[in-house]
Amino acid sequence: MTKLPKLASDRLLNLLYTTTSYEVQSKVPYMSKVLYNIGQDDATKENPVEHRSILDDLQANDWKQKPVSEAVRDLVRLNKSHLSTNILKFKCANSFILSWDFYNMFPINRERTYLLPSKLRKKGVEFEVVKARDPNTLLFNGSYYLIFPNHILASIYWLETRLKTINGMNVKFEFVKPIESEMKYMSSPYFDSELVGSSKLHYKSNTISKDGGSRNTPIRNIFKDSESKLGLIEEVFKYNKTYKDNNEDINQINPIYTLLKSFISMNTRLNSVLVRNLPFGLSKFALPNLLWDYDLAPLSRVSDCFTTIAKDPLLQISLLMIQFADQENARRFVRSFHGRLWPGSVQSKQEMAMDQPLICEIID
Repeated sequence: MTKLPKLASDRLLNLLYTTTSYEVQSKVPYMSKVLYNIGQDDATKENPVEHRSILDDLQANDWKQKPVSEAVRDLVRLNKSHLSTNILKFKCANSFILSWDFYNMFPINRERTYLLPSKLRKKGVEFEVVKARDPNTLLFNGSYYLIFPNHILASIYWLETRLKTINGMNVKFEFVKPIESEMKYMSSPYFDSELVGSSKLHYKSNTISKDGGSRNTPIRNIFKDSESKLGLIEEVFKYNKTYKDNNEDINQINPIYTLLKSFISMNTRLNSVLVRNLPFGLSKFALPNLLWDYDLAPLSRVSDCFTTIAKDPLLQISLLMIQFADQENARRFVRSFHGRLWPGSVQSKQEMAMDQPLICEIID
């Protein structure tokens, strides 16, 4: 077959376009209506109308996901010994896992088994992450607590992450109740703003031990000088006995979640740094002079921003908590001083230097 000349092929293309465009023109509005779903029902001021394609929904895998009401039943089938609570505990010797590691471990929407409500579909499950710390020394105690708004969300998180790893370790969460043996490691009297600068916060050297002396100490004794936290403890214990989660309503907020958010004092923790291996015999002006370009917490006195937790030259223990104005200053301090020896330029004859470098960490 001989090839058509260019003039003839152009005429054929023009004829095809004229015929096809006339037929397609009447169908374009119909196709647009089908392909682009405008979610008027979900539109709010916070969640504006989104123009989404059916192809987007198929890619998001929504049609394969289970309703959230099935999560608790699936949990019972896979973990018969679980407790009906909104707290997950992760035992781990690694103290360098960040809250974002737990958030990032939760799968994106198209990889999830359960269909979350629209307000949670993009960001995922909301929860608080707190490191277990000894209330007397603020040292890491080998666990992480994940606190969820209710039992359904905790169940979904457990199910969606049960086969994952974090920092090379297999994930194995356990459900725990907010009982005394768990709550005493979620907070500390050092986070109570009412006790800042008080002599009641001074560490007693005779309680220095492997566990900080808190394992066998009742939680009410640990927080006896903190009226606000003691009140929160009593409220949590009361709800722990009487409150039961409605496992059909994912939007219901467990009151224990709200109480524990206040109890753990996350804002104060993230603005504070725990410093180990400071020299003994530092004057009260040494640290304020060294940190002249940092914004410290807006307390009544500058000295209140520095709380001595432990100081024992014989045992070579030196622990100090520094409270900054915000997270940015706290993180900058850690970046600048962690792993460094105490600056010799501010060393005096009265100070007993430590052989070890400074160890600085955010008290998250």
